[in-house]
Amino acid sequence: MRRTPKNTLVLEVEGTLALSSLTAVWDDASTFTTTFQDRCYQVSIKLRPHLPEFLEALAKIYEIFVFTTAKQDYADQMLKVLGPQRKLIRHQLSQEDCLCSHGSYVKDLSVVERDLDRTVAVATCLQAFPYQMSNVIVVPEWQGDRQDKELLRLIPALQTISQAVDIRAEIARKHRGRGKVERLFPL
Repeated sequence: MRRTPKNTLVLEVEGTLALSSLTAVWDDASTFTTTFQDRCYQVSIKLRPHLPEFLEALAKIYEIFVFTTAKQDYADQMLKVLGPQRKLIRHQLSQEDCLCSHGSYVKDLSVVERDLDRTVAVATCLQAFPYQMSNVIVVPEWQGDRQDKELLRLIPALQTISQAVDIRAEIARKHRGRGKVERLFPL
């Protein structure tokens, strides 16, 4: 039986860990079929470079969740590609776990039911987790560049802040908190 780490890492899926498409065909993509409004769709999913190394390094010190605003069926299929056998990614959250605000689905970290001073979220913008912006590390959105090394650059930063008593204070200390939102963790 695995020990559950005291820290929690919540990863936004689209643009942070992977790209998906109903129309694009990529050489190195995985595919799956999903149903939406009684129609079947073939989805191609391309993983951000270095995702396996990223998950392997951080699963030792974080309980890892993935969070998407997509429907449960889609999220289930996506997780099979992102984290087979749930070896490194322990939990997934989907649209059913989001709050609906003004007709849009928003992610709220309180649904993970973990201590928020020990929780960090990684997303492409602060607004991905509008109720817990102090827990968010912003990374550039991945556009499909095969040379991307963002996840490798993020590993030491996440390892360092995992030692903090309050992860939010460490994020605030290392980041701007001065109105800039493009990138919270200078690596």
